[in-house]
Amino acid sequence: MCKKIEISEKPDNVSIAALKITKNKCLLNSYFVAENNKNLNIDIVEGAIIIYDKNSNGTVLCHAWNCLDNIHFDVTIQTDNNYQNYHKDVSEIKYVSLEHHKHDIYKNANSIEFSDNTIAFVKGGNAMLEKKT
Repeated sequence: MCKKIEISEKPDNVSIAALKITKNKCLLNSYFVAENNKNLNIDIVEGAIIIYDKNSNGTVLCHAWNCLDNIHFDVTIQTDNNYQNYHKDVSEIKYVSLEHHKHDIYKNANSIEFSDNTIAFVKGGNAMLEKKT
């Protein structure tokens, strides 16, 4: 099921101090957040972001973030101090949740990849946006 999500700040009880959050590695970052905080039962959320520029042109990308007690947070974007510098032309980012996973569904960090469902959603979303232009 596809659901629009509001992103909040990372809850204070979620520890990321020991983690190396890497730009453009959202699925891996989300996995490490969930694994590093096993006691909190954090979900990895697989979905998409729709990035709109100042001219209202949109692009859909595969993306992952975390969820704890219905609070969605995105360490990949929220910990990137240079994010605004990289995305000066971004006017809005919308999040769409497609699947929730526990970190232990993956054998290890090397086995992590986006599902076929997420990839299909992104391809379909970009095709729809291209028709509008």
